[in-house]
Amino acid sequence: MMGEQVDILGLVPSRFDIRDGEIVSSMLETFHGLGELPVIAEIRKRTDIRRAWREKVPVLEYAPKSEAAQWYRDLAKVVLAA
Repeated sequence: MMGEQVDILGLVPSRFDIRDGEIVSSMLETFHGLGELPVIAEIRKRTDIRRAWREKVPVLEYAPKSEAAQWYRDLAKVVLAA
């Protein structure tokens, strides 16, 4: 890695839909139960994220008041606090 040290803060499961059923639910439970690598955020599937990607802008710009934008803000707070 070119001599750089990278600290791993935790896991960020993304692009999932809890409505997809038991497999997704059990996967999230497993991630939350790992302990050593905590889940620091969850970024679920949302139309706003897909539309922002198509427009080539951050979801925070595309839909700043959306639930997805708040997830990214919360993730940024965790990263900046580390």
